Amino acid sequence: MTKTLRADTATGLEQMRILDLDDVVRLLRSEVSRAGGQAAWAKTTGVNRVLVNRVLNGQRPPTKKMISALELRTVFVRATPQPTSKAPLLSRGRR
Repeated sequence: MTKTLRADTATGLEQMRILDLDDVVRLLRSEVSRAGGQAAWAKTTGVNRVLVNRVLNGQRPPTKKMISALELRTVFVRATPQPTSKAPLLSRGRR
């Protein structure tokens, strides 16, 4: 699930996308293919080839070094509940 954020002109930040784990693995897969394989990408980036394989096979999440090599950064986003059409619950105090 990729979402796009607008640029903040006050801070000079460029347009950013929010990527989920599946998006990051797809990007890794693409970069590995472009490099000529897992060993080539691992050698170029200094990331352990076994870890690359495990991430691509869904056995572990990407490491900080992989995220950096993909030119990504980790950001935490607070999940906010979606509004519902139900009325809020009223407290059940004494009447």
